[in-house]
Amino acid sequence: MRKEIAKTTKCSVDSISDTASIQNYGLTSLEVVILSGKFEEEFEIEIDPAIVFEYRIHRCGLRAFAEKRFLA
Repeated sequence: MRKEIAKTTKCSVDSISDTASIQNYGLTSLEVVILSGKFEEEFEIEIDPAIVFEYRIHRCGLRAFAEKRFLA
């Protein structure tokens, strides 16, 4: 997840904080939609891009987030 955010924002992976909100990186709504699509493909889940703005980037990864939020 951090790798994709870094690639999109043209930042180093190390500069992407696990505890920061994705909003802190200045992503446009289109970029969040594209990232959400990539995460959907990788984790085989459906993600509402608006939800991505509500959560922080954690080391536990998107799968744990998805399991709690969408697959419960």
